[in-house]
Amino acid sequence: MQLRSFAALTLCLAVLTTPAAAQTTEPPVKLDAPAMEHYIAAIRTMNARKAEFATAGTEEKAKTLMAEICAGAGFPDADRCGTTIAYVGTLFSGFDVKQRAFIDPADAARNRIAMAENDKRMPPQAKAAQVAQNRAFLDQFTLKVPTEDIALMNTYRDQLLSIGR
Repeated sequence: MQLRSFAALTLCLAVLTTPAAAQTTEPPVKLDAPAMEHYIAAIRTMNARKAEFATAGTEEKAKTLMAEICAGAGFPDADRCGTTIAYVGTLFSGFDVKQRAFIDPADAARNRIAMAENDKRMPPQAKAAQVAQNRAFLDQFTLKVPTEDIALMNTYRDQLLSIGR
């Protein structure tokens, strides 16, 4: 059931996030304190309503549920909600566990590559997979993340980590 719920949520986000937003070098949304508060409210509600996503049954029902959650969280529309969720999710990939802080996602990927390559205890197959995954991310990642967005992620770090992505 949890996997179905995640699949339904992923479908909703894919539907709500435009391909054009993923192709740009500029952030797809203005990330500020109100946007972050809306994001946190939406994710908390989505987490609380996972069962509804799992039983939505159709893309249309899932979209309707997502639009309801986004409106309740304070977003002006479902597109802004989906884009914000996708963008914050991208910024989550920049979490540095050692520093317990968010950094630029590209820097985080480079750090993960270096750590994997230098880890003598990591099995070769796992090492190759981790390096390949992070290199693939870097090959596709064109976004220029403003330092203000990273700072905002760190301001909200504890709340973000407590609700997950």
